[in-house]
Amino acid sequence: MRKTSESRRSFVGALAAASLAGKSAWAQTASPPSTGAPIPIRIAWIPGSHYRLPVAIARDLLTKHGLKAELIRFTSGPAMNAAFKSGGVDIGMSGPPGVLTIMSTGAPIKAFMLDNDVSTSDGLVVVPGSGIETIKDLKGKSIAMPRGTVVWVTMIRALKQNGMTLNDVKVVDMGVGPIMAAFKNRDVQAAWVWAPPLFDLQEMGGKEIVRDSVFGSASNYWFGRSSWVDANQVAVERYIAAMDEATSIHKANPAATAKLLSEYLNVGLGSAQRVLNETRYWDLEEMVLPSGNASMLSETSGAKGILREFAEILNANGILREMPDLSNVIDAGPLQRYLKTKKR
Repeated sequence: MRKTSESRRSFVGALAAASLAGKSAWAQTASPPSTGAPIPIRIAWIPGSHYRLPVAIARDLLTKHGLKAELIRFTSGPAMNAAFKSGGVDIGMSGPPGVLTIMSTGAPIKAFMLDNDVSTSDGLVVVPGSGIETIKDLKGKSIAMPRGTVVWVTMIRALKQNGMTLNDVKVVDMGVGPIMAAFKNRDVQAAWVWAPPLFDLQEMGGKEIVRDSVFGSASNYWFGRSSWVDANQVAVERYIAAMDEATSIHKANPAATAKLLSEYLNVGLGSAQRVLNETRYWDLEEMVLPSGNASMLSETSGAKGILREFAEILNANGILREMPDLSNVIDAGPLQRYLKTKKR
């Protein structure tokens, strides 16, 4: 974990070239700065397929919208989970397994916004000559992926929809680095991964069979410690405003965002462009619809319903010891108030 001023320097340093280019390339937006004293906010982050935070940092949008941000970088989910439990960070972003794992540590959290639907850019890739063309062809085959992750849960979804279970396949539990090596050496017959590693496997000759979205949605959630979110509703609204302006900046010049994302993820420009083009990024307005995969208002579907489905699968397979209480895990209040103010 890197924190305080060091984390900000390392983050901004990694994006410096793209940031300078972006300030001239991106269109200037009309969003006014927030008034009042800056509110401190400690943001946990792990590099991923999201673009809003990198854009916000490159354009100093958090400061513009009245936040005094401390960026704390993590290289693993467990380390970030521990920081939430200890109160060392205020907000962060993760997929359903990450959210549920943090809750299982006894750290109450509330999600206030969604980011992207990772199911649109996660998928199954097979080695040449594997004989795998469909999900049913996975029977008896070895598949590399990290256990307990979005792709692992998606595989269970896919198997169930095809009348199969985990007992029908050979799951090889490993991280992305070992997955690349195992795939290259043909030690496994398939890998279920996310972007950009998904694209890397294709460049190694792998054949993409299916994307996760065929079997269900899985979004990244922006969330915070419940006590902090409750006591800092204005800060949450300001953060949402910064992310919304980052969205507008991206839409005005996606090429500049791709350059920034390539620096952020340390990947080629082509991979960064594919991430942006092939990932579904939710608009704020979709999150306040009464239903749908992005809905933060529905009790049965959307953000809460997907968390419940993931919790049931993780609990049934021993990842979660017990089902979490999801009754108060979603707080759409700050988002609704921001959108109401935006329309004025």
